[in-house]
Amino acid sequence: MRTPTTVKGYLKMLIQIAEETSVDLNNITDEEIEIIGNIRGGIQNELGDEEGAAPLLRKYNLKYEG
Repeated sequence: MRTPTTVKGYLKMLIQIAEETSVDLNNITDEEIEIIGNIRGGIQNELGDEEGAAPLLRKYNLKYEG
């Protein structure tokens, strides 16, 4: 996977991660689902936070509907 080279590209990647689910991954354990879910939850919280990433998303005309 290539790392984004722009702020907008990075934000798009974070939004995509926040909107995905881990339960469909091959050979995933319950513990792994929980850990990935916690990481995704942190990203979701930050993307929706008015004092966090929300103003930055607006600056780049991006929306997170979480």
